[in-house]
Amino acid sequence: MAKILLGSALAVLAFLVGSADAKCSKLELQEDFNITEYLRATWYVQKQQKNGYQPVSSLICVAATYNDTYHGQPEKVPFFGGRTFTVFNNCRLKSKDGEICNDFKSPDFKRSFGIPLCGRVSDPKDPARISVAPCPLPQALAGNYWVAAAGPSPDNYEWAIVTAGQPNIEKSDGCTVDDTCTNPAQFSCGLWFFARKPVAEKEVMAALMAAAKKKEISTQLLLDVDQTGCQYDGFVLKPEAQEEPRKAAPMSPFVVV
Repeated sequence: MAKILLGSALAVLAFLVGSADAKCSKLELQEDFNITEYLRATWYVQKQQKNGYQPVSSLICVAATYNDTYHGQPEKVPFFGGRTFTVFNNCRLKSKDGEICNDFKSPDFKRSFGIPLCGRVSDPKDPARISVAPCPLPQALAGNYWVAAAGPSPDNYEWAIVTAGQPNIEKSDGCTVDDTCTNPAQFSCGLWFFARKPVAEKEVMAALMAAAKKKEISTQLLLDVDQTGCQYDGFVLKPEAQEEPRKAAPMSPFVVV
C-alpha cells in the first residue's frame, strides 16, 4: 500500500512539474536572422539578469563586441565544423572609474582559457541559435546564447534580446531563465537586452520591452546596467554607424586587435 501511495505521489508531482513547464510557450527565435548585421557593431547591455560569470558588481558599462577573427585568424573549436566568431565581453568593476574587466588592448594582455570566448553557429539555416563557450571546449559543453528578437529590420539591428536557452521559469508577465547560477561553468543563466548605443533611446527601450512581451519573456528579474558617462578605454569596439544596409552574406575578416 505504501508503495502504491508513493508511486501515486510521484506521478502527481511529475504531472505538476510537467504542467508548470507546459505553461511556458516554446520560444521562437528571430526569423530571417542576419548574423552579419548582428556582428557588425558593438552591443551595449541595457538590462540583464544575474548569471554565473557576471557578478552584480561588474554590471557596469557592460559591452560585447563580436568579430569574425582573433588577430586575423578564425577561431578554432575542437571537433566543430560550423561558423565561429570571437566574443569580446567587457565591463568595469565596482564603479564607472573602476578597473576594466578585460584590458584587451593592453600589450600585456594574454589570452586565457575563457577570455575571449568563442561564439558558434552550428546550423547556417538557424543562425539565431548561437552558443558560446571557452574556445578549447567542444560544442557539447557550450551554453545557449539564442537571439530571441532583434530589430527593427534584418539590415539594421538597433536592439536585440538574448537568452540562455528556453525560458522555463514562470512569472506573472511570462517566462524567463534561471538567475541563480553561482559559477562560470553554469551556462543555464542569462537574459540580456542589447542596444547599439551606450545609452539607448526611449524608443529603443520601448521596442525591447514590446518584443519581450510578444515573445512572452518575463522582465521581472532584469537588472539595469548603467552606461551613463562610461569610458570604454581598453574595450574592443566596432563603430555603430552604417554607410549602407548590410545583407546576410559571409563576413570578410575584420581585425580589431
